Amino acid sequence: MDLVTFLITTYNSEKWIAECLNSVLNQTHQNLQVLIIDDGSEDSTVEIVLSFNDLRIELYKKNHTGISSSINYAINKIKSDFVARLDSDDLCETERISKQLKFFNENKSYGIIGSNFILVNEEGQQIDKIRNPEKHEDILEQLPRRCCIWNGSVLIRKDIINQLDGYNEKRVTGEDWDFYLRAMGLTKFYNIQEYLSTKRIHPSSISFSDSAFKETEDILLSFNNFVIKKSEDKKSIGKANFNIGYHYYYENKFKTANEYFEKALHNGGFNFQNIRYYIFNKYLNSFIRFYRKHRLYKMLDWLRYFDNGNKYLRNKF
Repeated sequence: MDLVTFLITTYNSEKWIAECLNSVLNQTHQNLQVLIIDDGSEDSTVEIVLSFNDLRIELYKKNHTGISSSINYAINKIKSDFVARLDSDDLCETERISKQLKFFNENKSYGIIGSNFILVNEEGQQIDKIRNPEKHEDILEQLPRRCCIWNGSVLIRKDIINQLDGYNEKRVTGEDWDFYLRAMGLTKFYNIQEYLSTKRIHPSSISFSDSAFKETEDILLSFNNFVIKKSEDKKSIGKANFNIGYHYYYENKFKTANEYFEKALHNGGFNFQNIRYYIFNKYLNSFIRFYRKHRLYKMLDWLRYFDNGNKYLRNKF
């Protein structure tokens, strides 16, 4: 039975860590190393972890330096060939690892496997169910404009982490997206179309801070502007311009988005995606503002079940 390492970083996680650990320890796949890196917690997180009487848990304490450095700190302590990520305020279904390992063993060319996931609030009440694109080709197409693999759902072959020299410690919140973008070309991606993990949204979550938004924007612009400057392929340049326009479109910055959509049409051609976003952005932006302000998109949620590639309807998360 394959050994799997759960890598969990903690920082002042006393409110959630027990529930998180229980979801890990109760996996149907029991051959686990549960590697916990505490990033200088000042609450009772460490004491709660120590209260678990399970030899699979390994706890390491360090000074507070951020999530990326905590992950890198753990790399040489990983004993398995497979690494499962999970944040300390999140949960996973009991069969998550069993199902992901089954896919790995049947598909040797893949290196990063995620899944769909459920969003819950601070009290654990369901807010939404988030679908991610399933196939490698769809993930590669969407990854340069949005992170369509959630870190709390992934199982990664350790050799991919080693090849990339770990995570970028300059990234405070977008370390996962940065990692996946650097992994493009190294391995294949897949999202199991089951809800195998649960992400908790709460006021103290750094994922929804202003700094997180700025970092996400920086990752997107850095990656796509590099393609625009370095690529000699007009289709790739058009795609990179589309990705930037897509970002500004969903930020209601229609004038800026229009500049990039025009460049996408010029370089990438008149495909359905380019034309659709160009027309909606340039001629229907007043309707789009109204549509978003009054949350009319909820009326179209049922259409998500027909959008198998997750191509046409953007997740709200």
